[in-house]
Amino acid sequence: MNDYVIVAEVKVELSSPELAKTLLRILKPEVEVDMGGARGELLVKDNYLIAKINATTYSGFRASINAFLRLLHMVLKLTEMLGNYT
Repeated sequence: MNDYVIVAEVKVELSSPELAKTLLRILKPEVEVDMGGARGELLVKDNYLIAKINATTYSGFRASINAFLRLLHMVLKLTEMLGNYT
């Protein structure tokens, strides 16, 4: 077992608090699961979506960050295409 934890906080500024809350509802079930040595947490503050990721391995950390960013990008594109996110 490793004696260290890799920690990252990704703070995404969005156009409105409503969009941030909507993205939280969509992404939370996908992010807040234990992913092979990595754990995520999502929260909203004003119009910011904040992801906190902890991992015990570099590969788990990298995979978690990449998965979160890909999923966030996809959901943002969908809300942009649909035009209504509330």
